[in-house]
Amino acid sequence: ISLGLVGSEMCIRDRAAATLGLNPDNGNANTVLVQAQVMRQTGALVTDPSISIIRTKALRHAHRLEEALAECDQALKTAQRGDVMVMVPDVYRMKGDVLADLGRADEADHAYSKAVQHARNQGAVPLELRALIASLNHRQLNNGSLESKAELQLSLIHI
Repeated sequence: ISLGLVGSEMCIRDRAAATLGLNPDNGNANTVLVQAQVMRQTGALVTDPSISIIRTKALRHAHRLEEALAECDQALKTAQRGDVMVMVPDVYRMKGDVLADLGRADEADHAYSKAVQHARNQGAVPLELRALIASLNHRQLNNGSLESKAELQLSLIHI
């Protein structure tokens, strides 16, 4: 079931990314948000964290960062309530991205660390790589210490 969910979520995410495009002012974020809301109406807890990831991307795209952050927090609650932890690393990674966008660097760092921790606990190497890369990019943009950069680079090598 997990592989099917991840595959389904990836298809939905790819479609959302194609709809959003590169221009944040193209108005397509609202289209993605409406489509995600329709999917959410099924009430299936198993797909809700994936829907939240899509909604978070669309909200970030539209520069609605506080809403994106709230969506991440809701996704984490829903994942725990429905015992659907497979997408939790990506939710934490997205939360880190939103917090970084908001200029909350320390909180973003913590979210990225949680993403890595959850991915490692699941043995989800692709999710761990995404979280490590996001964390490294964040630290480089925020003049992180050489030690933290080296630590992350070593983690990437050992995966």
